[in-house]
Amino acid sequence: MLPKFIEEWGGDSRLYDSYLASLEPAPVVQAQVRSDKLWMKYDKLSADNLRVLLRAAGELVQRLKAED
Repeated sequence: MLPKFIEEWGGDSRLYDSYLASLEPAPVVQAQVRSDKLWMKYDKLSADNLRVLLRAAGELVQRLKAED
């Protein structure tokens, strides 16, 4: 689902690959994103995982904005 949104927003589909790579330090989160899960149970999300997710999402947004 996320790759589709990236393309709809006018971004390069390779941005999704970069986003997934930036989630490598949080394998639980990366697996959820790969499986197209929009929601994650809070008990599976540690503070470190949340930091990785927020950082990766912020970087993705900046890359999408840069392509505008």
